[in-house]
Amino acid sequence: MIFYLLLLSLLMVLLSTTVNSSITWEQWSKNQNIKSGNNWNNNNNNWKIIDNNKHNNNRSIYSWTSLPDRIVSLKNGARVRGKIDTSASNKGMYFFKSIRFGEVPVRFGLPKMARPWSGIYDATFSRGGCAQGLPFVSKAEDCLFINIWQPFDTKDHNFELKPVIVYFFGGGFNFGNINILSTQLFDGGRIADLGDCVFATVQYRLGAFGFLYTGTDRAPGNQGVHDIILSLRWIQENIDRFGGDPRNVTVFGQSAGSMSISAMIISPLARGLFHRAIMRSGSINEYLAYSPENSLKNSINFAKRMKCPIHNIDIMVDCLQNKSVEELTFKTLSFNLPAIFEGKQMFIMYGDKGGILPERPSKMLAKGTYNPVDLISGFTYGELGTITTYMLPELINGIRKFTYDDMKRLFRKSLMAVQGPPDYIRHIFNFYTKNLREYPANTELRRTLVDTLSDGIMICPTYLFTLKYAQMLSRNSSNTNRVYSYRYDHFSPYMMLLLCFRWMGPCHEDDVPIMFGIAASPNLLPIIFTSIDTKISKQIIRTWVNFARHGKPGAHLDGLEWPEFRSTNQRIGDNKTQIAWKQMIIDQPYRITINSNFYRCKFWEPVLFPDNPDDYDV
Repeated sequence: MIFYLLLLSLLMVLLSTTVNSSITWEQWSKNQNIKSGNNWNNNNNNWKIIDNNKHNNNRSIYSWTSLPDRIVSLKNGARVRGKIDTSASNKGMYFFKSIRFGEVPVRFGLPKMARPWSGIYDATFSRGGCAQGLPFVSKAEDCLFINIWQPFDTKDHNFELKPVIVYFFGGGFNFGNINILSTQLFDGGRIADLGDCVFATVQYRLGAFGFLYTGTDRAPGNQGVHDIILSLRWIQENIDRFGGDPRNVTVFGQSAGSMSISAMIISPLARGLFHRAIMRSGSINEYLAYSPENSLKNSINFAKRMKCPIHNIDIMVDCLQNKSVEELTFKTLSFNLPAIFEGKQMFIMYGDKGGILPERPSKMLAKGTYNPVDLISGFTYGELGTITTYMLPELINGIRKFTYDDMKRLFRKSLMAVQGPPDYIRHIFNFYTKNLREYPANTELRRTLVDTLSDGIMICPTYLFTLKYAQMLSRNSSNTNRVYSYRYDHFSPYMMLLLCFRWMGPCHEDDVPIMFGIAASPNLLPIIFTSIDTKISKQIIRTWVNFARHGKPGAHLDGLEWPEFRSTNQRIGDNKTQIAWKQMIIDQPYRITINSNFYRCKFWEPVLFPDNPDDYDV
């Protein structure tokens, strides 16, 4: 995991552009016009102008790059310029980089739609990322940008709007950057190309800038999620001008991005902004870490580290607003992974003042509060394998024998984020160790610890949220939405470069090269990816796009039809109908499993979703 993040950070140094964080709106707007004018072709007939989805591409095409850049007129009258390039399949692909969709008038406040700019916005190069504590990353507050890939369509006489997929990156709400996604390694055009869809990636505020919470309107919490929702409003207004269908928008997220999507599925503020969702490894839940009380405590502790007074909230916010970007990012400790999993970081919360999640998630689910969308969700087999050994390096020692006292100590250390009812850690310990020997081998102990931490932090929050959402939909006789689930089991040698070893199973984020189509490119890092990786990646991308287009995954995984998560079977013996929770296992060969995570995740329900108990006939 650490290696993976450092690798991405290095790529950002080499492939992204930094931005001066002190630039004003007027300076910024002026600079865009200057940059646009530098390469301006005075022969305006050579510019491709799109408005109201009109295309005029009736020429013979010999070289995509010889075509002129494209200008798109937005709903508010502003204009942006993108460039065309050749896709992996030798098709034309328009790419619009770092289009500004929003602005933040006051630090820690809610975002607003970007004001129209004068001149033509040059969207042929990348701007900086949002301020964060990772090394080598630009530290800009002016960072609400969206990247858009649009396949070139020569069939103007039969032009149809394409499905839209919008990707939200992960990173614990403390790091991430869409500039990585604009490089060859993380090229969103790959999915747009393979799936003939419009693909977008969105940047949102991180750390204190995006998640400081004071219980007041000056820092309402979940500001970064408000950024994401604003981007979806921008897409509803403008994506048709890029050939995308605003009535067919699929949100797609991993880790923190997936958690944001789960919040939007039940948030009243996101209703009608998207129609399908793909959640990978993460969901909102009710650990104390996500509560208003813990969020306020973390924010106050952050202010203490910044040497700001905490006796008065307004004075505290004034002090934090006067700190430099560099000071705030240095103190966010974004690269401290244990702090994220111990509930000591500022990230998504329920009960925020801005109304993203006005109540606890399980209470909203119990009330039937949700946005009706089709859903695919899933996780990797060994989600927190790398994190567990990072936090507990003694597990790597294959010589020393561990006792039960050692195990209890390791459990307490690894489960600091699980702040449930009194004595719950003991219940967790007993539940997961009941089948262990008195003196378990290191291999047994480390597998148990990885399973425990993975279940509690990633797997069961995702599994239970999906299960409860499917249950809610099933109670509505007029519902037509469908829910699907998967578990990613395929282990590839490249994962060892990311410090995830075979005994762990695929770890958190290690499926990104497969799921994002990186391994689907035959000429990209052929030494790292196997032919099986490439095959699975191509089939997964076709599955995502089929889901985005039709609302179901289809049978793109070696012809195996992907069943709905909540299915019914005839019970043997009394012939009664019973519920079966079916998941697609992504591995070779692909297969379907029934109730495989059900009982372990049911154990976690009292702390993850306490207000929404349910009876499940399995």
